[in-house]
Amino acid sequence: MGRFFFGSQEDLNCLAGIKRFEIETNDGAVDVCYAALVSRDSIFLPWRVYVKDYVFYPEGDSYYTPTKNGIKSLQSDGTLPDPLPEYSLTNFDLVLGNFLWIFIGIVLAYTGIASLFEKKETTEAEDKVNDGG
Repeated sequence: MGRFFFGSQEDLNCLAGIKRFEIETNDGAVDVCYAALVSRDSIFLPWRVYVKDYVFYPEGDSYYTPTKNGIKSLQSDGTLPDPLPEYSLTNFDLVLGNFLWIFIGIVLAYTGIASLFEKKETTEAEDKVNDGG
């Protein structure tokens, strides 16, 4: 069964082609991937999906926001490529992430088409009455 959401949901997706690596944190070395933070905003149905930021993702629910200097340092030692690749949303992500607009479009199209047929039926009925038929 479908679920309705309000607000934002975030997903973390590791970028393909970039190997996992270690970063130093306050808790010591952590194994992470370079990931896209994908945000999906919803009002009953999703109405917008976009890449909010790029982060270091260790797994689970947490992530680390990199600094420009941290990224440049990782690029200079060959850990991260230069330039960094961009995450590309899939067609499925785009359709699902904009479903509210698609739903509104379908409702408006259905309403418009239904009203055309309704007018045609009403006109035909009026013509029969006027013709004495």
